[in-house]
Amino acid sequence: MVTSIALFTPVHPPSIVTLKPRRVNLAIITDIIRELFDAKRNLKKKIMNSVVKESVHVTAHIKGLQTFLQPSVPSGTKSTSPEIQKKDTCHVISDSDYDEDTNGDDHVSDNESSPPQEIYMKDPEYFDKLAEKVDLSCIGIEEGPMPVCLKSGISVVNNWDDFDILEFFNSLRDSLPKKSPEIHPQYWGILDLTGQHKPTKKMFITKWDELINNFQQDIAWKMVELDQSEIELFDNIEDPKTQQKTQILYAHLTILKSYLKYIKLPINERELMIHIVVPAFRIGVDPNQEKFRKLWCEQQLVASQEICRINQDPNDDRASIRQKTNLIIVLPTGPPLEGFICEVSGGLPAGCSKKIWTDKLKIMVGMRDMINRIIKTFPGLLPEDYMKIVVFGCQVIEIFLKDDCQQEYPFWITGLQMNLYAMDLRKYGIYRFGIIDKVFLPASTQELPAYEAVHVMLRSLEHRLSELADYCSDLKVKHSKLR
Repeated sequence: MVTSIALFTPVHPPSIVTLKPRRVNLAIITDIIRELFDAKRNLKKKIMNSVVKESVHVTAHIKGLQTFLQPSVPSGTKSTSPEIQKKDTCHVISDSDYDEDTNGDDHVSDNESSPPQEIYMKDPEYFDKLAEKVDLSCIGIEEGPMPVCLKSGISVVNNWDDFDILEFFNSLRDSLPKKSPEIHPQYWGILDLTGQHKPTKKMFITKWDELINNFQQDIAWKMVELDQSEIELFDNIEDPKTQQKTQILYAHLTILKSYLKYIKLPINERELMIHIVVPAFRIGVDPNQEKFRKLWCEQQLVASQEICRINQDPNDDRASIRQKTNLIIVLPTGPPLEGFICEVSGGLPAGCSKKIWTDKLKIMVGMRDMINRIIKTFPGLLPEDYMKIVVFGCQVIEIFLKDDCQQEYPFWITGLQMNLYAMDLRKYGIYRFGIIDKVFLPASTQELPAYEAVHVMLRSLEHRLSELADYCSDLKVKHSKLR
């Protein structure tokens, strides 16, 4: 090193003199970079302040809806905070509502720690971890879907005065255990009308049939009729003439037939999603990909993304990975609004009962967030406008029967069950969740004609999603006239 310096110095003697100016230039450049960084940070703060001001304006409009959703409360009844607040917090019982514990030591009376809903916004595995806490004594068998409603046009504003649903729902929330209350639908402001949550059905048992019929009439789920060429194909799949008339559908059935013929166990959740669920929705809902945008395999709801951004550091540009689902259908509206989510619960062998329940709970919360996003996108409208919003969800469950004669895989497949759910919002900020249809995917090549029921259900879903997209467009027009 010494020799190199001795050779270098005589050749460029002025270099020693120019060292100081170079150091000064580096200091100046450093100061400039700091100023640019500070300017960028200040600009972000100004942008966030403007967003906060706008959110305050939106919240002011939403308070009008909250007033309607929480009208005259009977004396002696504690009010429940509706689940459409801007921060989307979901305290079981707020400190302002209850000053003391009236439920005993085994039930929730205050919020000693941060509510789990804030955790679910940040932890992508929140509902998976929740499966360990599920108490199966509270989980029963899901009831079948309601019969098809023959009447339509029933008033969307239902009279619940004869049955004080707020008092009953508050009592249901009061009964939440202190240990893991978040595994119960009422914690999230959801009224589970599927009959699977035992405490909910027990609380409303005297009016259960009335609530089911009321929900059925408001949702008004109807099956659409298939094209005559599609009906003929399912009646005679092997007929070459019918195959030519519906080439896309026949190609899908051919691929499904090949998969069922050579199916091998075990099958993981991802394989079921790729080979069965994705093709079914691709062909059954908007087969030409003209109306909706479908997001496949562990995608995040825009509604969940917005909730996450509320408490996010404005100086942190990194996108966090939060709650995801297997399938999302985005409506063709101006702002990105979702109308449908789907979750595949385990593979074969089928997932455990606890995991199936938490996946269903995940669907409930996701559908609730979808409704909230539509309300927040178009604030200031009449409560009746929001009560007409209906979103949909689906859970795919593997059904099998045990066979003790088999040692390696002691079961045989009876098929995949697809449960279709709907959700809407009613007075007092209560979200009604119920099953509207249930179909079974074929388990063998001999059962392939039974796929017609699946196709009809998905085509009917496409029709309802189109109606939801049109209604959101109407809300957008109404909201524009408020300015």
